[in-house]
Amino acid sequence: MNKIKKASTTVVCFCELMCYFAPMSAIEKITKGYVYSNLHVSLAAYSTVRMTGFFLGFDTKNSALFVGLSCLVSYNFIRWVTIKKEGNSRPEKRWFQKHFKRLIFFNMLALAVLVYLLRGLPWQSILALFPFFIIALLYELPLIKWSGRRSSLRSVPGLKIFCIAFTWSGVAVLFSLLAAKQPLRHTHFLFFFQQFLLVTVWTLPFDLRDLKHDPIELRTIPQVLGVKNTKITGGVLLILYGLISCYTVPFSRFGMVFLLLFFLGIFLIFSKRDQSVCYTTLWGEGIPVFWFVSKIVIDHFA
Repeated sequence: MNKIKKASTTVVCFCELMCYFAPMSAIEKITKGYVYSNLHVSLAAYSTVRMTGFFLGFDTKNSALFVGLSCLVSYNFIRWVTIKKEGNSRPEKRWFQKHFKRLIFFNMLALAVLVYLLRGLPWQSILALFPFFIIALLYELPLIKWSGRRSSLRSVPGLKIFCIAFTWSGVAVLFSLLAAKQPLRHTHFLFFFQQFLLVTVWTLPFDLRDLKHDPIELRTIPQVLGVKNTKITGGVLLILYGLISCYTVPFSRFGMVFLLLFFLGIFLIFSKRDQSVCYTTLWGEGIPVFWFVSKIVIDHFA
């Protein structure tokens, strides 16, 4: 237990040191470009799909690339719309304005690759993407009527975290299975539920960070349960994830399950209301990337 505490403290200190030195060097520019262009979250989506293939035993290279590039294009579009709507209140606005032409070229290139990949996908997998695409669109854009005014899904009380979890889980599991022409089994739906739990816990620290900004009407889990109970709830969900893994994941791959629970556990334990953006964005959104890279390193030395 002491070793785990020391290791987790070391990881957190490293992340905080990176954030401390970044503003005084070129690392800041690289980091901003990496995060603001949504490359970071796209790599997280790519890594999540690759790990799905690892656990369920099928190839996800093409579907992971498709999901990663789709995430890049859609997140940049949503961020652009949000910046236009919220104006100067968004810290990314100046960066977006400065690099707008490069971003357009970069996203058009990604779109071209997406169209090419789309040709090789089964029609069932493309059809399965539509509900998740619609939810992702409605999550940010005010296209639905709620309480007499136009709102996005994220503004509907209690829906925010579940929209994110459902979309990420559906794309990572159901879409990748259909894209690889895998027959759907009951264990796959259990794995989908696992991923839903995983993304829910992954999102909790972001809701903790946003406590001071989110209106009370949103009814996020931290607003309802408080900081301490939110962390306890996240811990219980992680334990449930581990228990279900006994049924869905081969014993030989259990080490990667424990590694994920370790990463997420650290992220959740050290999350707080006044958390730095660097901690939640670089470390938090990067957990699937660290997980996938760890798997590659372990395979190399095994």
